[in-house]
Amino acid sequence: MRTGAGGRSARHRRSSAAGVAFLALILIMSSSPGPVAAAAVPASVGTAGRPGARLTTGLVAAEHSGTFKDGGVIAHGAARFLGSPTNLALAAPVVGMAATPGGGGYWLVGADGGVLSYGDARYFGGTAGLRLRAPIVALAPTWDGQGYWLVGADGSVYSFGDAVFYGPARPMSLPEPIVGFARTPDGRGYWMVSSHGAVYSFGDARYYGAPGPQGVPVTSAVRTPDGRGYWILFSNGAIASYGDAINYASSLGQKDALDPATTIFTTSDGVGYWVAAADGAVASYGAAPNDGSMLGFRLNGSIIAATGW
Repeated sequence: MRTGAGGRSARHRRSSAAGVAFLALILIMSSSPGPVAAAAVPASVGTAGRPGARLTTGLVAAEHSGTFKDGGVIAHGAARFLGSPTNLALAAPVVGMAATPGGGGYWLVGADGGVLSYGDARYFGGTAGLRLRAPIVALAPTWDGQGYWLVGADGSVYSFGDAVFYGPARPMSLPEPIVGFARTPDGRGYWMVSSHGAVYSFGDARYYGAPGPQGVPVTSAVRTPDGRGYWILFSNGAIASYGDAINYASSLGQKDALDPATTIFTTSDGVGYWVAAADGAVASYGAAPNDGSMLGFRLNGSIIAATGW
């Protein structure tokens, strides 16, 4: 396991909202606080190939108590507000978000698999109304945005549109829940990551290693743009890197450590990444620009997922 504990080869910048120019943030807030859920894995789709390309970023918070799940969307900087379910009494909390490949829309997904689409994001179906064996924890779009996968905490996979099913991660027999999901660049395979640090690969997704149990849970993971590696994030801010994923350090052991760290997402060229914490703090590493965070804002929920395009 390779975890970064210092700023030796990276820049760790934990930013507050005051006085910072936002590239773009989208925050989905809940109506009241609740426990943090499993984080969805961003697919890192976007303007790959442009060195140092900056991403529009989104942060997601979800509420897990009560009967009204707000799902409100707040857009900053270059991000466009394209709609939200603010005034809807949702049947289940929002647990994930994913952007369309061009950034002209986004999907929100609930724990019941209900999917809401905005902008140029098309609705291809969902699992709301089905009797699920475990709650949905992530949505990942296909490379062209003409479909998506939904994944459950038990490793069940549901494919819609042009998304192809390549198999589940042993549904109903996993020793720990799935907390992350990412497709390969061509969409012909995908990875799942469990809270205990296990990695499951399907289709053309290659296995590059896994940390295994480390005493703290895994909360998120993201692949490199070329799909030849991935980063795995732990709740204490530690980051494990595999394949061609370069470890640009982490907040582990630092005074302003991100704990609990809930999601990691990468620049389009893979030369840096951001890590977000439940309180809205965002730290940038490597060449990832410091574009601000929600730290200092009064949030009604916890940041649990992020996406980039």
